[in-house]
Amino acid sequence: SYWYCNKCNIWNTMGDSDFPSEWPGGSTLTPSAAEWNPSSNAATTTKRSLTPSAVEFTPQQQHTQNISQSHIPVARSDGSVTYLSAQEAASLQQQKYIGEAHSHVDITQAPLLKARGCKPVPPRRTYANSTLLPDDLRGYLAAQTELLLKEIEGDNALINEVPREFNMVNPLDDPTKRRGAAGSCGYPTSVYKVVNTNDGHVYCLRRVDNVRSRGLQDTCTHVIQLFSRVQHANVVPLRDAFIRRGALFLVHDYFPGAKTLSEFVTARGNGNLLPESSVWAMIIQLLTAIRAIHSQGIACRGLTPSRVIITGRQRVRIAGCGLSHILENDSSIPIAAQMHEDLTNVGRLVLVLATMSVHGYQSIQNSVDVVRNRFSQELAQFTTLFFQRSCNLQNLFAMASQKLVNHMDELYSHSDALEEHLCKQMESERLSRILIKLGLVNERPEYGDAWSETGDRYILKLFRDYVFHQTDDNGKPFLDIGHIIDCLNKVDIGSTEKILLTSRDERSMLVVTFEDVRRCLEETFTQLLPAQYLQHAHMRHHAHNMMYGHGYPSR
Repeated sequence: SYWYCNKCNIWNTMGDSDFPSEWPGGSTLTPSAAEWNPSSNAATTTKRSLTPSAVEFTPQQQHTQNISQSHIPVARSDGSVTYLSAQEAASLQQQKYIGEAHSHVDITQAPLLKARGCKPVPPRRTYANSTLLPDDLRGYLAAQTELLLKEIEGDNALINEVPREFNMVNPLDDPTKRRGAAGSCGYPTSVYKVVNTNDGHVYCLRRVDNVRSRGLQDTCTHVIQLFSRVQHANVVPLRDAFIRRGALFLVHDYFPGAKTLSEFVTARGNGNLLPESSVWAMIIQLLTAIRAIHSQGIACRGLTPSRVIITGRQRVRIAGCGLSHILENDSSIPIAAQMHEDLTNVGRLVLVLATMSVHGYQSIQNSVDVVRNRFSQELAQFTTLFFQRSCNLQNLFAMASQKLVNHMDELYSHSDALEEHLCKQMESERLSRILIKLGLVNERPEYGDAWSETGDRYILKLFRDYVFHQTDDNGKPFLDIGHIIDCLNKVDIGSTEKILLTSRDERSMLVVTFEDVRRCLEETFTQLLPAQYLQHAHMRHHAHNMMYGHGYPSR
């Protein structure tokens, strides 16, 4: 027979007579633990794959390999199996490489096993770096979260400029900007990050003072209906527009850390050119955004470097939609002429991107010469197409078709990478739920010491030590994050794999499955829940079964 040593993660041999029916000190297996009797039903035990945390091994079973019955399978610490003859096993046992009960010697150090080519390998577990986000992505998301939570002090006078249905106000304008100066859309505006108290979402609130309010609310309603049809990733949605105390307020989605194209060029420095592939990627984004707006019969109007924001990994978005339509609703310019002007303005924006200079928006000829000297002939010809009278979206997309395909390939690769990170976070969410429950049920001081020393709670206490309090042969803490993640995953799925749990004084030893641990955790956690919550959860679970059929209960 074989038994598994939990301290050093190795298998040891032991005769059936050496396995005590009662542990020292009179401790026995609790009724909720799976009892292990090496002498009974050994031949009918289900075959399981050997892992570092397994405690069940049946050498009497038939194996797929052509091994004689006289050969003894010996499991190494990494979970692989080596078949030895009876003489080889006896020799190793004499040399203490296969120890008696409570022996802590790794058989992979035996000269005979080394001679047979058995090199020790690390256990195949889930490591921390395979389940956590990369440091750069985590830092980027943390910075965005910080901007989302940022707000000014409650006694700041700027809070009075924001309607009462918004809170957590934080101004987004340049601190050096003079009050009443033209904002990012060419009008004297003030921009704030706010949180709507009705839905709890974060928005960008734009305020325009001293507007003509008569009949303007109807115009706001009409413009909201127009732009509600524009659903595109490169167009910042317009959520609401209203008049309040002689000021016009527009509510757009908020993108933390976003910079206008003018700010982006200034921060990068004039003349510090982007790679041509990045310029093409931004051009494609601008063209697809304009196409989405024009397809609804709407012109963008007033497209300037201050109306384009850069977010994340050079994502380009058109912002401030609807402002010109509300304030200049009496414009007599035909819609076709407005759309053609949009394309011309996009060409000016392309020159700003290519030359990395805000002056490129006005100095068209000089900027085209810079593009012709610094970039490919294809990009130079493409920029001149915007300023031709016959320019239209069909011609622009036809000329940029190859670049569009390349951009789509990059987007697919980026989407796959984000989906992979999303799966990692889903795993983290599952494990965090188990960690929270373990922290809530273990050693409740209000119930006294008896809470963790009886029933299912005792198993959970031992399981906590098995997962988090591993030590090496010298009694030093053994920090194996892969072991922790592996155990929590098996609890979540209710694995039938068995583990050996040992008390700190080594007077109690329990053999349980991860499924037993999961059941104990769920039942103990349920005991802590208030009665009204249990009734509500039961109703939700019953409704789920009525709609989707029976399955795993919601955890």
